[in-house]
Amino acid sequence: MQNIKVIKNEMIPDLDKSARLFDGSLVLIKYKGFVTGALIVVPFRDHKNRYRGDDISRYCSLINLDDGKILFEERCSRYTTVRRILNHVLKLGKNNYEYNQSIPAATYVGCDIEIIPNGKYEINISY
Repeated sequence: MQNIKVIKNEMIPDLDKSARLFDGSLVLIKYKGFVTGALIVVPFRDHKNRYRGDDISRYCSLINLDDGKILFEERCSRYTTVRRILNHVLKLGKNNYEYNQSIPAATYVGCDIEIIPNGKYEINISY
């Protein structure tokens, strides 16, 4: 195969696929099939009082399991899409966290998420 070069095209995930985020669910961030991050879904807390009067029960926060920090301070809708979650995780918005639908689909090449519901996974702790 001296004159042939095979280039694998990375798939763009189904960006408009719906995603439901329930407390305790894990969100695995994948790049080219490998898990690059693990997040856990927790209830959203408006500790900076940005959303006065909003029903925050429709929103959640994502905690990075590696360092225990909130991934971004903006609220995340519990009924969302793969695109919106990737926008938050990859910090593709105007202010590194705001949702921005105008980002081209090619930006997401190789990226994907997997949501594992609460009670469907096991965590082993070694120390």
